[in-house]
Amino acid sequence: MTTHQKEARLSLWTKLVFGAGDWSVSSFGTLRQIFYAIFITDVVGLEPRLASIAALVGITW
Repeated sequence: MTTHQKEARLSLWTKLVFGAGDWSVSSFGTLRQIFYAIFITDVVGLEPRLASIAALVGITW
């Protein structure tokens, strides 16, 4: 028979700090994708449909 120890839960402050740390990385990635979409549709002149397919191919590659 095994005994289960009660695991310590993370405090709200710890969760917020971890979330804030990830927010900076994920917001940079999101901004990069937005600017890439604007570049590929406005500068390159690719249709939005084809630009999304190109992004999908790049993500799944």
